[in-house]
Order: sequence, then C-alpha cells, then structure tokens
Amino acid sequence: LPPDARAPVAPGARVSERPLDVFFNGVSTERRADFFAANASFFADLRCALYLPQKWHPVAETLPSSLDAHDATALAQRAKISINVHRSELPYFEWHRIVVRGMWQGSVVVTEPSFRVPGLEPGVHYVECELDEMPRRIERLLRSEAGRAELEEIRARALDALRRRYPLGDLAAAFLAEEEQAE
Repeated sequence: LPPDARAPVAPGARVSERPLDVFFNGVSTERRADFFAANASFFADLRCALYLPQKWHPVAETLPSSLDAHDATALAQRAKISINVHRSELPYFEWHRIVVRGMWQGSVVVTEPSFRVPGLEPGVHYVECELDEMPRRIERLLRSEAGRAELEEIRARALDALRRRYPLGDLAAAFLAEEEQAE
C-alpha cells in the first residue's frame, strides 16, 4: 500500500477530498476477473485500489493481494467510489461490501442490481447499473460536473439514511443486551 493509504479519511469527507477514484476488494472469481480484464484500460486511467485475492488460498495478511480490516477500511474511506461486482449471477445484497465498507465509510457504492433491503434505495443511496454499463456510469460520475454533484448528494443521503435507519450505537447496545441475557 502507498504510505498515505493507511491514514483514514473521515466518513463525512466530501467526495472531492478523497484521493482514490475507485476501490474494490473481493475474492477473485471468473466473473470478476473477466470484468476487470475487459475494463483494464478504463481502470488504468483512474486512481484505483483493486484487490482480488485468489479464492483457493485462505485470505491472510501474508498474501500480497490481501488486505487486513484496517487497510480495507482506510482505502474505502479514501475512495470516491466503491464498486460491487457479484461473485456469481446471484444478485444478493452484499451488506459488508455495500454498507460496511462502502456507505459507512462515506464512499459512494456503484453496484450491479441487487436484492432490496429496507431503507436503502438504488439511485438514492447508491448507484445501481448492469455490469456492462458500470464503466460508463463511473466515468460520468467522476468526470462530469453533474456526476460529481450526484456523487456528493448520494454520499450524504446514504450516510444520513444509515444513521437514521441503522444507528450503530443502538444496534451494538441491543446486541450486547442480548448477549448479557443469554449468559
């Protein structure tokens, strides 16, 4: 990682304050590898952090393609856009990648179509598009004035929705109360 990649950026930081254009971290699958290979020249023109550890190896800090939780979070906080490419054709909502490593870090998520979750809507809290459309959407969001304004609006709405619908303090307190009752 570059030395400045370890320094976190506040989730409230505006999109324009984030030095990375695009971040992706997910196990390499044939589908993901095909997508990134087909769009290599597009991503080469952006400031990206793309991590695709091989799935046949256990993810470990000793693998050069692996990120520990701190580094993955720091990179997400520094990215304008976090992308989500499904590992297969199943359009499940990848909560960890979309919400934990994307929205909560203030990065705008651009994802393939996914199952819906309460309180979060495509086009309002994240960007949803077909995989073959993703590079064009990312380019418009990063390189046009209207796209950058849209990124900032989506970032702010996503953080606001998460704070209202999924307040971490309340959720953690409820979880800990359940743990205490179980003992």
